[in-house]
Amino acid sequence: ALDRCDKRLSRPVFHAALPWPLECALTVPGGWFGLPWTSLGLVPILVAAAAPQSRTFEVGIVAPMGSAALVGWFWLCANNMRSGQPSLLTLYKNLSKLHLLVLPNAAMGVATLGSGAGLRAGALYTSSWFVTQLLLEFLKGLAWRVRPCHALRDELDKVPRAITDLKAVAMVASQANLSFPSGDSAGGAIFAIAVSLAN
Repeated sequence: ALDRCDKRLSRPVFHAALPWPLECALTVPGGWFGLPWTSLGLVPILVAAAAPQSRTFEVGIVAPMGSAALVGWFWLCANNMRSGQPSLLTLYKNLSKLHLLVLPNAAMGVATLGSGAGLRAGALYTSSWFVTQLLLEFLKGLAWRVRPCHALRDELDKVPRAITDLKAVAMVASQANLSFPSGDSAGGAIFAIAVSLAN
């Protein structure tokens, strides 16, 4: 019953054909809060910047990193639109256990250049992200809910999409039944909580 209700409510959203700039902008939350490359590499630094910081840290470190990340993200989207090749899928498939160790430590290393409050906020976000993702993986194994891009494939393949990258990641066979609970939404919630506690 819950699945039918969800599909009934979600179907109009999944069928919406959006202009490419809006479609690209809407990939940021799902990508940045759900994919480990950004969730563990960039987002902890953004959380650290939400705490009281020196102007040097904000302008000299966070602003260039955030700007470079946005430019890089939009470049990946543009590359996907031009070539049809999923750049994010390549990043996703090349993620290793070593990256899961290096990324958060590198982010915390950058956060140490700022205030102690920022470092604590970044550490709270990072540790909460890991604990939450571990819990979510367990719950996803119990729920075993098929992703909409798999369940509604015949319908959704007809919807024109400028950016197919995130769908390509979700279409990986190992991800097919891991729709619920949402890791992207959980990552966004952890980000919001860590930012609110940072102030």
